[in-house]
Amino acid sequence: LTFTAILPVAALIIFFVLAREEPPTPSGPFPEEIKFKLRESLPKLLRSPTFRAIAFVSFIGYGIYNALTLTIEKIITFHGPGFTKNFASLVASSITLAGIVGLVVLSALSDRIGRRKPFLIAAAVATIPCLALIGIASSKALNLIGAIIMGFFLLVALPISYTAVGELEEIGPLLAGTAVGVLTSLGDLGSVAIPSLMELVAIKKTAEVIDYRWAIFMFMCLGVV
Repeated sequence: LTFTAILPVAALIIFFVLAREEPPTPSGPFPEEIKFKLRESLPKLLRSPTFRAIAFVSFIGYGIYNALTLTIEKIITFHGPGFTKNFASLVASSITLAGIVGLVVLSALSDRIGRRKPFLIAAAVATIPCLALIGIASSKALNLIGAIIMGFFLLVALPISYTAVGELEEIGPLLAGTAVGVLTSLGDLGSVAIPSLMELVAIKKTAEVIDYRWAIFMFMCLGVV
């Protein structure tokens, strides 16, 4: 998974360095609206405080989700006897399945009321206590409840953040594609950086047994931020 996270970042760097703004054989007619070159687009994006906030959220949120899915088996089995690999798989599946339901329900609700920010805040607010239920509570019922609630609210943050940047007045449709590309790349960077930081914070009891409770606490602090 770390390798697949690095690939898009490398592709972005290669594209930024090698791609030409106006190739000799354009793919279609030039649109009549104002066009921004790539090197003009990035500074425009970064001047928006709202985009910078969403970019930070993407970095943290994507990183936490991938770090959690990478280590869920070790986190769950650390709780003790009875917490098997099969149960860890059930917890991971619950996050994903609840996320699918959340994508349908919350995306429709967001469109209906025309608001994006409350759903991004809800993703963080729900994630903080749910991380404690999954990572610290030695109760199968609480583990599953935490997984379901977190998945329901967290996974929808990604498409809503993509929609939000396109709706910002300072970005709009002209820069929406570049904005989404930047958010995706930052999410991939988070998928490399945060799992690596998680491993540094974790306490190795033995080669096979690792205590990730301090890492879970770190995740909760990042969620507050």
